Amino acid sequence: MEQEEKNGSQNEGKGLQTVEKIGEIVQNEFNGWSRALSLRKDPGIFLCFVKTPDPFAGFFYLVHVRSDSVLIFINTPILPSDVMKRREAAAELVARLNHSIRYGRFEMDYNDGQIRYALCVDCVGALPTEDRVHWAFVTAAVTATSRFKTIRSVVKDDVTPRHAVKELERSLPETLELFNEQFVPDFGNWSACDDE
Repeated sequence: MEQEEKNGSQNEGKGLQTVEKIGEIVQNEFNGWSRALSLRKDPGIFLCFVKTPDPFAGFFYLVHVRSDSVLIFINTPILPSDVMKRREAAAELVARLNHSIRYGRFEMDYNDGQIRYALCVDCVGALPTEDRVHWAFVTAAVTATSRFKTIRSVVKDDVTPRHAVKELERSLPETLELFNEQFVPDFGNWSACDDE
């Protein structure tokens, strides 16, 4: 029994050390963003606001660092109260968006209307490289923000989810070009991070 408790506390200590090491990689990523303001709330939770060009004012990253993964969340700027007015259509849209996304997924809380994008970086067995973390943050940013307008069109403008996704497919290359030119140039070609 004592041996089990000892092993448990050792594993817990290793887990905390891993979280701290991964946290340092995440913090370094945030520090490299000239247009980002980062706040480290504790060793495993980060909040970062990133400014973006029109038609996007910006977005928040919420990052949970665990010993086995890095969870990246981006909340959409659409008010949950607006989503609730078109809840069924919004839920259909989330399903349609997820069908065409290569990495991560959109999530919708059917009870309160909150829509967010989520991406997980697996850290089991090895620490993620800085390149892997960088890839994850860029992928999350381009995937989520390039679809904000689509979500808004369904929730605020009464566009059908099917029509909204068709319009997204038509306009996505132009949206990605906007990010390539105006967001953070050293991220390179964002289209390589998306599903198109």
